[in-house]
Amino acid sequence: MTKSEVVQKVYREAGGSRYIASFAKFLTIINDDWKDKLIKKIFREFIELRILMYDESKTLPVRFAGSIAYYHKLYLDEVLAEYGLFTSEVVHQPIYKLIDYHINRK
Repeated sequence: MTKSEVVQKVYREAGGSRYIASFAKFLTIINDDWKDKLIKKIFREFIELRILMYDESKTLPVRFAGSIAYYHKLYLDEVLAEYGLFTSEVVHQPIYKLIDYHINRK
């Protein structure tokens, strides 16, 4: 895998975020300090840029969907706690929740 191949898949093809998320499970088998620091850093940046902007974030649970949050939930919970936040649900494949919602809605 080259840098140009990664750039192509992430920025120039459809499904760039799915491509990135495909590495989430792989990271679970690596045991190293750099991985722990990287994952926590990324979660902190996400929380600061995307969650804390909402006043309700301090009083309501935050829900997550997707492989990154699912495979690294322990890190996510730890970092959320640093900000006084908590999650009520992490859904690996949200499509199944959507199907259940529509089936049970009748």
